[in-house]
Amino acid sequence: MIDTELLERLAGLSRLGLSEKEQASLRKELESILAHFQSIQEVDTEGVEPLTHVLMDSGEPAADVVAPFDDARARLVPLSANHREGFFVVPRVVEGPQPGASADHTTVHDADPGDEDI
Repeated sequence: MIDTELLERLAGLSRLGLSEKEQASLRKELESILAHFQSIQEVDTEGVEPLTHVLMDSGEPAADVVAPFDDARARLVPLSANHREGFFVVPRVVEGPQPGASADHTTVHDADPGDEDI
């Protein structure tokens, strides 16, 4: 099925440098794949409607509805790397006066997430 010229062309297009041994192995694999496709083409599909997608869905997005999620806090907070007393612990991202700083001095707090509560 696959001659040397075709194999060399495919290897060139794929930018593959193949040894003689690799070419022989690749030839066998490609011929096996092509034989599989040939057997698929021989299946009688008379009267079978073409399938555009495995799911017979209209393509419309699902409704965006709020669904109950029982015990969300108890289930999600423990999955977080940083949590304390049932809350997520995150780094401060808002600029503004820090506790203990004068009101006219603003800084960005860049502390470890474990140092702060929400």
